[in-house]
Amino acid sequence: RTSYLFSATSKVDENIETLLDFVQEPYFTEEGTEKEKGIIAQEIQMYEDNPDWRLFYGLLKNMYPKHPLSIDIAGTVDSIQAITPEILQTCYDTFYHPSNMNLVVIGNFPVEETMAVIRNNQDAKEFAKEEHILRFIPSETISDLTAHDEIEMDVKRPKLIMGVKGLTTQLEGNESDNYYLKGSLLMEMLFGRGSDNFNTLYDNGVLDDSFNYSFTIDRSFNFMALEVDTNEPEQVIKEWKNILLNWKNDSSFTAENFNLLKRAFIGEQLQAFNSLEYISNQYGYLYAAGIEMFNRIERLETLTLEDIAAFAEHYINEQVISTFIVKPKKGSNV
Repeated sequence: RTSYLFSATSKVDENIETLLDFVQEPYFTEEGTEKEKGIIAQEIQMYEDNPDWRLFYGLLKNMYPKHPLSIDIAGTVDSIQAITPEILQTCYDTFYHPSNMNLVVIGNFPVEETMAVIRNNQDAKEFAKEEHILRFIPSETISDLTAHDEIEMDVKRPKLIMGVKGLTTQLEGNESDNYYLKGSLLMEMLFGRGSDNFNTLYDNGVLDDSFNYSFTIDRSFNFMALEVDTNEPEQVIKEWKNILLNWKNDSSFTAENFNLLKRAFIGEQLQAFNSLEYISNQYGYLYAAGIEMFNRIERLETLTLEDIAAFAEHYINEQVISTFIVKPKKGSNV
């Protein structure tokens, strides 16, 4: 998915036309392609030296060894050398067809006048016949997952990340969004800043402010992730696994806590609607996924603790847990 965003206080129609024109009128040359190869190669090397980036992609490679997700979006220094203007044109023709695009305009503007600008811009152009996009995602099994791996880098103290790989994929529309909401609420209950687990681990010095957690879902993958900088990664792994595998008996897994968190989620969603940038980004992404953004609050309100328990029952399994550590180099003085 590629997104382009602009904001403006005036000349909105001119900006919309500029946006439509530059994404629909590509210009690929040998000179330009070669120049970009050098720039992208530098970016790849920069990320290779970034411990947090290596940590995250280390986990993805553990969990998704066959899936394109485990490949850095920029590719490798070697692979980009094979790119030609012809390849770029093929990619453009495949994915930049209007049938695979959506345009979202948010704000105080004359709707019909703006729509007329967009229609006139598109009517003046000719587009090739729409072709069905074929996406090939390799199948994976639990046995493909790597339970643990680690590397050494110039870091002051170890960096740890743990993932729980979801095995239910190809979710669409509101079903996908419900899955996201359940996964996010479950993680908030077990590891949120207000949970007993976080406060106990924080008070005992096991976790600090570097701790972060997330639930990610897309068309062909979903996973939970926990990460922290810690001098005792093995202890943290043990604590996190214990929390995940014993969620049924967790002190934070109560109807009272669930209802509190659900109300907080609803409040955050309502507050986010004050941001035009948030609406445009979220609506564009969710619309493409077949999800109605403005019905999310209704879906949240219908969720119950029993729904979260059923989700946890099928999602959390020791066989789908993977860890990755970035350790300080031996003898490093960083």
